[in-house]
Amino acid sequence: MKLKLVGVNKMQSNLRAVTNTIAPKSYKIALIKVMLMVDAAARPITPVKSTNLRDSVAGSQRITESSAFGAKGHMGFSANYAEPVHERITTKKGVLIKHPIGGAKFLSKAIEQVSHKVPGELKSSLQSTFFKGKAL
Repeated sequence: MKLKLVGVNKMQSNLRAVTNTIAPKSYKIALIKVMLMVDAAARPITPVKSTNLRDSVAGSQRITESSAFGAKGHMGFSANYAEPVHERITTKKGVLIKHPIGGAKFLSKAIEQVSHKVPGELKSSLQSTFFKGKAL
């Protein structure tokens, strides 16, 4: 008895499409949505003297890699003093720094606030890409 597999070439072509284009696009869409959520969560807790630091997050987000295995991005603030404001909790004398609005670790806190939403965003992006709205 001789068996012939039919459709192997089509299956390989479809798998290449998923790994080369569809999955990276889904991961990228999900990552962009998460970055926007982090931005929205960080703004109210960012220390403010002027709006420069708070507004400097715009344009500093970028996707650095997107593949079938996930996406990587960079998010930060473009204001040159953002890192010291983010990291400094106490003065050189050990006194706790209190900001009238916001406080240290504002970006870290925002990431913690939205991190539980990442699986849902990824599922939503994959679902819309692969299943066109059908439930996974």
